[in-house]
Amino acid sequence: LAQAQLDSDANDLPARSVRAEAHFYLENNEQSLADLSALIERTPPQPVFYRHRAIVNARMGNFDDAREDLAQFNDLSASATDHACLDVIVSAYLDDETDAIKRLETLIEEKSDDDSGLFNAACAYSVASDVLSEKEITKSKLYAHRAISLLQQAIASGGDYSHMQETAELDAIA
Repeated sequence: LAQAQLDSDANDLPARSVRAEAHFYLENNEQSLADLSALIERTPPQPVFYRHRAIVNARMGNFDDAREDLAQFNDLSASATDHACLDVIVSAYLDDETDAIKRLETLIEEKSDDDSGLFNAACAYSVASDVLSEKEITKSKLYAHRAISLLQQAIASGGDYSHMQETAELDAIA
């Protein structure tokens, strides 16, 4: 549907946003990168576009661009937990997630009653587990176990996570 909209109007930004997200989750990185870049150029700054583009750039090995997008995301997003979670994901692709994990763990300790933050941290650990699943199996398993533990904490804190089966970031631990 988004493609049909774009075929009739290449400037349809909501359709481009839908297509960019679809390409992002399908890991069609080149197509996602093109759409996200167009959205960033043509719309007011939105953290989600920089978040997704940072991950896409990291997946593609564009590490300097990934770091630039991570910095832009951090400037636009007020959540320290979101900053730390994205840093873990991007850093996992860079094979340099150790410091990012330490920063995230510090935030988890400080905000252990924030069920939403715990859920987002679980997603970050799950993605990192997936990224490392072929390169560093032991680390991957540790991160998967940590993701599950954080989900359990989030649920115990009272969060309603009935939607978690539809959360793509948790696929690695499903």
